[in-house]
Amino acid sequence: MHPPTEATKSAEPGASAPADSGGIREAAVFSMRMSLVGQVAGRLIQLGSSMILSRILFPEAYGLMRIVMFVAVGLAMLSDAGVHPALVRHPRGEEEDFLSTGWTISIIRGALLWLVGMALAGPVARFYGAPELEALLLVSSSVAFITGLQSINLALLQRRLQLGRQVAIELGAQVFAFCVTLTLALTLQSAWALVLGYMSYQSMLTVLSHVAIPGPRARLRLDREAFREIYTFGRWVFLSTVVTFGATRFDEFLLPKLIPAATFGVYSLALLLIEVPRNVNLQLTQTVLFPALSAFSRRNHESLVAAFDRVWRILLPTTLLVALGTAAAAPLFFAVAYDDRYLGAGWMTQLLMLMLWFDLVQTILGRVVLALDNPRFLVVANAVRFAAAAAGCIGGHWLAGFPGFILGYGLGPACATLLLAVVLTRDGLPVGRGLWLGLLIGGGCGGVFAAIPYLVAAASGPEGGEAGPHALTSAWITAVVGLAILGPWGMITARRVLQQFRAA
Repeated sequence: MHPPTEATKSAEPGASAPADSGGIREAAVFSMRMSLVGQVAGRLIQLGSSMILSRILFPEAYGLMRIVMFVAVGLAMLSDAGVHPALVRHPRGEEEDFLSTGWTISIIRGALLWLVGMALAGPVARFYGAPELEALLLVSSSVAFITGLQSINLALLQRRLQLGRQVAIELGAQVFAFCVTLTLALTLQSAWALVLGYMSYQSMLTVLSHVAIPGPRARLRLDREAFREIYTFGRWVFLSTVVTFGATRFDEFLLPKLIPAATFGVYSLALLLIEVPRNVNLQLTQTVLFPALSAFSRRNHESLVAAFDRVWRILLPTTLLVALGTAAAAPLFFAVAYDDRYLGAGWMTQLLMLMLWFDLVQTILGRVVLALDNPRFLVVANAVRFAAAAAGCIGGHWLAGFPGFILGYGLGPACATLLLAVVLTRDGLPVGRGLWLGLLIGGGCGGVFAAIPYLVAAASGPEGGEAGPHALTSAWITAVVGLAILGPWGMITARRVLQQFRAA
């Protein structure tokens, strides 16, 4: 990692984001490095803990935890109400009244959602026919309030592109949570270990956000003008968050009613692998791309278009490479890192590839829409995603069962991405460049990867099934073919990324 330049040296507590375009670009590149380091380390911790815990716990525990996360994460998403994006985007985002008002809104909403979560615990447990869920949900619903208490200075770090401290805080909270979860798993050997471990992460993150980030201390205060401006921007973000939750978690809502608990637990581990690139992409776009493009947008539209053109040439092929690489590596990863109970997660991950790529692209385009101060388009796009995903999942399940459900799930982000591409192209951004070519390449490569296990099974006879002796062979073949196809492409893409870093 290169030492900070003068632009990044301004990333000290209390410093404001660089005002000139060169300074913004340098700060964004330095922040992207820090965010990448943090995300890679954090996902390695997450995957490593999953490999260890999966040998202690049963697949059913992961299924229960996924339902708990469906409710808890939904409440946490609703607790923000667009406060952080408003603080990052708005010209008044560093004023004391603005910060205090934003923090107060987050706390009030978190408290209300805590009560809602407790009220939902019983009905959700009865809906899924799992009485043990009620106690888990009663306890985990407090996460919404805990998240609302987090220091508002986290938004300032994002606004100023000062992510080193945030990365350190998040990694520290993850390590603490892993130690708690492992201890509880060895003691309890139930879903309680996963639930309490997740709560310990959010609690530690909240504590560290207050004690480890210097800066202004927000107070409980509601300034009328600040509230109005945050509400004007945040109402669209809030609506988008509500719709996004339904669109991105529809599978987790419906699948526990359609498949056995153990199968849903295996599917949750497939989602865990998918969430590695999804969360890295979400973090980078939220903490680096969105603040940087917002800074360019505050200058003029031409600066924003030029900045987007530079990053789009890199981000589009990179997201496709990540999605295809995940599909190629998934069967071998689950065959080697997990026991035979979780082999099915490999082919499930491959079927999720279509959803993954469009999800990555939609997240990027969604941040561009927010930087353009047009959050209502994001609401419409996520509503389209929800409707398309619901239709795809239900229709796919009717036609082809569980695999059809997974494939149909990808229809949602595909439709939302195309809609956002049309909207941004109308605003003069070169979004269409490479999108259709990427779809053709992704479809062809994904089809090859998904077909290999069936070809191996057909050549091996009846014993070559999913958990048979030839499952590892097909996983190795898929990985080797993927490396042969994606290796040269990956090297070229990595070289282009490094060139952009050096040019900045």
